[in-house]
Amino acid sequence: MALSRKERLYFDSSVIGGYYDPEFAEDSKRVIGYAQEERIVVLMSEVVVQEILKAPARVQEVMFSIPSNTLERIELTAEILSLRDAYLSAQMCLHGGAMMPCMSQQLLRPEQTLLFLGIFVT
Repeated sequence: MALSRKERLYFDSSVIGGYYDPEFAEDSKRVIGYAQEERIVVLMSEVVVQEILKAPARVQEVMFSIPSNTLERIELTAEILSLRDAYLSAQMCLHGGAMMPCMSQQLLRPEQTLLFLGIFVT
C-alpha cells in the first residue's frame, strides 16, 4: 500500500481573511475546509500569523479552526530576510501574484515582501 503525500499549500492572510469576503469566500472556504479535514498541510509564516492576530475575532477563529497538526510554520531565516532586502533594493513590487519592477512610487513594505517570499521557501 503506497502512502500518499499531502499537498502543502502556503496561506497568506488573504486566504484566511477571504473566508468572509463575498468575492473570495467560495475559494477560501474550500481550501480552509481541506485544512480542517486534514487533507492538506498549511504553510504559514510568522508574519501572516501576526497579521491574523490583529484581525477581527471571527477571522482569528478561522485560523484557529485549522488543526495544529496540519500547520507548518515558515521560519524567517537570514536567507529570507536577505532576499527580501534585495527585492526592496531593486524596487520590486508585487503585481498580480508576480514580482516585477515598480512602475510607480508604491513600493512593497518589508512585511509584504516576506509574505510573497514565503511561497518560495517551502
